[in-house]
Amino acid sequence: MTDLANASLDGIDSVLAGLPPACVVASSGVARLVVGPPGAFVLLPSGADPSTTAERAGHLAATTRAALAEHVSWVPFIDAVVIHDTPLRNGSATSVPLDLLPETLVEGPVVIDPSTVAMIRHLLDEGQLPNWRTGVCSEDGKIDLCEPVDDVPAAS
Repeated sequence: MTDLANASLDGIDSVLAGLPPACVVASSGVARLVVGPPGAFVLLPSGADPSTTAERAGHLAATTRAALAEHVSWVPFIDAVVIHDTPLRNGSATSVPLDLLPETLVEGPVVIDPSTVAMIRHLLDEGQLPNWRTGVCSEDGKIDLCEPVDDVPAAS
């Protein structure tokens, strides 16, 4: 992954951390799924080739919607979004600059009722949507070597 993609993913995750509790956030590698009253969105940082990323986002939105259809009677449309500063010329996804992402995710009319959001949250928590994990999960495990741990036995 490029430094640009890492920077975009960090920015996306910062925005997601500030979403209201009515929104559900899940992750699958660098992809993010956000479900809230104004809609459902699959997000990807643009990376080196925004057009390819848009196709990937569109495919991921479609497969996620199909997985949801196995569990709920009414499935919301899932918008594919690529976080990119300039418009994409690809019909698979919409490009949104990072500074407009918060408004994109939380503003607008209510199209998903609270009970459907709760059901999707439950499905994610139970691991019923393949490849998605509740919350923002980084790809690489990191250990904070500066943080003391109390329950490690002392070396003898």
